[in-house]
Amino acid sequence: MKKYLIFVFVIFGLHSLLAQTVKNPVLVEFVSSDVAVAPGQKSSVTAIFKVPKWIWLGAEPDEARTPPGTSISPVSKDGFVFESPLYPEPYVEWVPAKLGKTKVYKEVVEIVVPFVVDKSVEEGEYELVFKVNYTPGYNAGRMATHTNEEYRVNVTVDKSAKPKKIPSPRNGNVADDFVVEPKTYDSVPSALKFMFKPFSEDFALTKALHKMWLDQPGHGKSVRFMPFPTFATTNTRGTSLGMGGSVMNSTKEGTMTGMFSMTASVNNLIGFSYGLEAISCPGAYHNYQFSAYFGSESFRDVSLDYENFTLFNSNLGIDLTLGSLNEPRSRFFGVGPLAIEDQQTVYRKIKLESILDIYSLSIQSLRLGVGVSYHDFEVDESFAKMVSEENVPFLQNSPLVDGLVGLEGSSTFGIRFNAIYDHRDQEFTPSKGLYAKMTISRNSISSNGSKDLPTSFYGLDIDMRQYFSGPSQKLVVLMRGALELKSEEDLPFYQLSSLGGINSSRAYDMERYKGQHSAFASAEMRYTLFTIPVLGYPMSIEMGAFVDVAQVFGNNSNFGDELNVDPGMTMRMINKPNVGVVINYAYGSDGGYLSGGIGLPF
Repeated sequence: MKKYLIFVFVIFGLHSLLAQTVKNPVLVEFVSSDVAVAPGQKSSVTAIFKVPKWIWLGAEPDEARTPPGTSISPVSKDGFVFESPLYPEPYVEWVPAKLGKTKVYKEVVEIVVPFVVDKSVEEGEYELVFKVNYTPGYNAGRMATHTNEEYRVNVTVDKSAKPKKIPSPRNGNVADDFVVEPKTYDSVPSALKFMFKPFSEDFALTKALHKMWLDQPGHGKSVRFMPFPTFATTNTRGTSLGMGGSVMNSTKEGTMTGMFSMTASVNNLIGFSYGLEAISCPGAYHNYQFSAYFGSESFRDVSLDYENFTLFNSNLGIDLTLGSLNEPRSRFFGVGPLAIEDQQTVYRKIKLESILDIYSLSIQSLRLGVGVSYHDFEVDESFAKMVSEENVPFLQNSPLVDGLVGLEGSSTFGIRFNAIYDHRDQEFTPSKGLYAKMTISRNSISSNGSKDLPTSFYGLDIDMRQYFSGPSQKLVVLMRGALELKSEEDLPFYQLSSLGGINSSRAYDMERYKGQHSAFASAEMRYTLFTIPVLGYPMSIEMGAFVDVAQVFGNNSNFGDELNVDPGMTMRMINKPNVGVVINYAYGSDGGYLSGGIGLPF
């Protein structure tokens, strides 16, 4: 059974630190608007939310986007007839990466729930129960959702009570020092304290890290260190074992907004390797992911993805991708949906890439952009150990080279048009909304020697994701679809459409299937089991199931002839709304496959 595993064993520690400021940063109280109410009269209850500085609550459900809406549902009570809650006027704010606007509440929020006491109700004291759904959050997205929390208030019914005016809902202010308090770690065992206690903010290293993570003055974040062992095994890259260490940036309430890690490991194929990785998501206005890994046999994998959608404090933005790869263990199985695992070959792929897209938020939720791309590919032989120990032949010595285009290498320059509609409730780990991206490109090819290549081709890429969830966001249903079309058939094999990988057909390794075109669809259901503190960070534990359906076609094969229908399961540990650990297991035509990693999950 083939396996793919990227998993980081994190030393969580057994000490539980669930401070009230982490689990319940918002103070909620229900009070009766009147001292007493007479039978037949109208009265009300006021829900008071006291929200710390720099945190948002979603407005009423039909108005909010991120965080999700705040709702109040009275529990039925004989003799009491409840009316719809009265909400104050919300604030209008920008949501992540200038994707649009949302309506939120800040600081003090008073929501009024009117009710009428039936004339038949006897005098006395009555307990009213209300169920509340609310989600603290930021412009980057939501924190853990509070679902159907019950709040109780006593109401006195007195026949002599005089009618009073129903109060109006309103917004208020909290004191400047009403913020989420930093957690204390005095009770942590001494041997583990170095993983819990934040670095001093006076350290030069701490200041440098805050700059690297693009933190603004007054950010109030803290930096901590965590060592971890690493283990990874994949069909393509073999098995690695090593050690690493991460420094993590987080808000006072425990949401990670950045990570920097360094690792060193030994791989059974290429020997010693080392690398570093940096992720930043300070507020979803500037995001970047940078990684650089090096090893023996000239292995190199360096990449940078950077987006900034607030250029010049306007609706203009850029999305930049840079990459440099020298992978001596690349696999090729042939072209088309019938490429079988047993005919796999190995080659060295050397690739340089750069993509720059410039966007404008023309209307709410819609980004239009133009861009350019450049890719340079070289193909070379792998190293002898792949044949002697892996028993995988070099591509250049296999029958698969017959008629194969691109062995001499090539370069491609492209002009792109992008249209992105993004109405998700947040950029990372969303629970509601539609995301759709379409890219149309015209690409010119220059070969390093082959005369069989077309001089140009057109490409069409479509990626769609629809998220569904209820008020609690505990159950999320995700429907995905992707289509990649190329106008020419005889393209270099490394530029063909492909399937496989953690964001595609999860039963296969990267680029397992190649063809002129590819189509992918997936249905996935996720459920949040609970939220636990891990080293003081609130982590939501999710389980899910999915079915991926995909096929490459073209090159004398029709769509639908050889569909891959691959069921699987997923486990996710997410520090919402950003960094998470995702592990997937799927079963396909090659057998079972395990995949996963740390990053910014979809």
